Amino acid sequence: MKRSITIHHFEDEPEHVRWIAGTLLNRYWLSHAEWVKEEGRFDEADKPKSSWFELEVGPDVYRILHRLYETPEEFRSSARGIQRNDIVLLDLSMGRHAEMPGLALYKLAVQRVGVKRAYVLSAFAHVALADGVPADQVIQKPPDPTLLINVIMDRLAIGEAS
Repeated sequence: MKRSITIHHFEDEPEHVRWIAGTLLNRYWLSHAEWVKEEGRFDEADKPKSSWFELEVGPDVYRILHRLYETPEEFRSSARGIQRNDIVLLDLSMGRHAEMPGLALYKLAVQRVGVKRAYVLSAFAHVALADGVPADQVIQKPPDPTLLINVIMDRLAIGEAS
């Protein structure tokens, strides 16, 4: 069975987070090399900004897509396509403009995926916490790569039902 899981990521500086999908693939390769298809084939696109790979776990093939959104409007316009099993990562602020659209987007993300699959990434963790975002859903920026990849792998839970 073919399954698709998307990591929806609102980030106003996407060039700083394009490493996530590749690092995630490498972690799966280290822990479950037998799942990695086509010698670790990894694809990227610029429109929309995204990267993806596939894992073959028994009879299931998982397509993991890391989709980047650079504006709140772009995220909102795609929100209808966010599935319950997806993961959402949200930059709290748009540093260049000193705005904090991530809080409103967090509320939308929780409606789509639930609290446990929506995360705020921010250097302003105190703002997210004051707005009611649970502490375990806030990841300090810049994120510790190991922590972030572990969080994503825990939420993806690939292989747990296989």
